[in-house]
Amino acid sequence: MNALLRRGHRFFTTNLPYKALSVLIALALWFIVRDERIETTVNIALEVQAPGELLVSNEHLPDLTVAVSGTRVALSRLRSSHLVHVVKPKGTEPGPVMVRIRPEDLELPPGVSVVSVSPSSAGIRLEARAVRRVRVKARILVAEGTGFRVRKVVVTPEKVRIAGPMSVVAGLDEVWTEAIDVAPRGLEPLTGDYAVSLPHRQLRLEDAGPVSVRIELEAEPPAAVPVATPAGFNVNGADRSGWAKGLADSR
Repeated sequence: MNALLRRGHRFFTTNLPYKALSVLIALALWFIVRDERIETTVNIALEVQAPGELLVSNEHLPDLTVAVSGTRVALSRLRSSHLVHVVKPKGTEPGPVMVRIRPEDLELPPGVSVVSVSPSSAGIRLEARAVRRVRVKARILVAEGTGFRVRKVVVTPEKVRIAGPMSVVAGLDEVWTEAIDVAPRGLEPLTGDYAVSLPHRQLRLEDAGPVSVRIELEAEPPAAVPVATPAGFNVNGADRSGWAKGLADSR
């Protein structure tokens, strides 16, 4: 034990100035690397806030590819953030609008500066808001080999109110529920509440809550088995002449 203590004492006391200098150099290098500015690219989601009662009818808006410069610490914080750039167009009438994305308009954390942004503009279309009642259908997926099939489906309510851009709502006649996987083991009806899936990102469901779906089942009929018949006989009754002639000849 004493030998171990002596070795430890010699380690910390021998060449102490050099060891202290090594520690200072390591700390200096760490601070230099930590504060070194580097460049990288990040993706920022583009969000458009339409003015007044207008809505954006674009289903997809481009993501912004932004070249940024900053310290490693600042860029590490930036990558872990959910980045969104909000644009508010000034147009007050329905129609196409071009929005500009300038580097100085992007709000980024301290220690990060924007080098460039692409695209620098995006075309959007503003439309009036419309509301329409449309029928709801259940999207049912029945597992194979169960011996049952769907006989009747009841959705409550039968229709829901959908709101969104006028052109999108006008072309909508029906909406579907989320996928309903069915693996029946008997004829008991299946019931449940399911969300309505909207086919366009700018659509909104005006009626609150999911819809109720009742699924009634029935047994699948057995597969048809081919029946062997005398030559010339059609089981559908289209041609029995050969069969009838054969019976006559046998008499």
